[in-house]
Amino acid sequence: MTPLGNFFSHIALFASSLWPVPFGLSWLDFRFGAVDLILPTIGAVGTAFSFIPAYILARVLFSKIKVRLPIFFRIKTMTDEVEYGEELFSYTDVPQFGKAIQSKT
Repeated sequence: MTPLGNFFSHIALFASSLWPVPFGLSWLDFRFGAVDLILPTIGAVGTAFSFIPAYILARVLFSKIKVRLPIFFRIKTMTDEVEYGEELFSYTDVPQFGKAIQSKT
């Protein structure tokens, strides 16, 4: 995979990891919206104050232990075989392949 393709696949993966956030925040607000957590230096804080750091911590910890879980280890092994199993070509190789295809037809 090219570096640019790898960049866009990481952006898509990041965006897909954010979709549960609004649902989690709305459920927490619905369930615990009337309860105020009062901190001594800040005062009353809402549900987002506790949810966002907890979500970030959970994502970081899961990314660290994910490779040790059997199903994710198998998926990583399969994607590495596909990604690195074939030779990648550069843009300078494209005209050579075009000539080879034209000569066959």
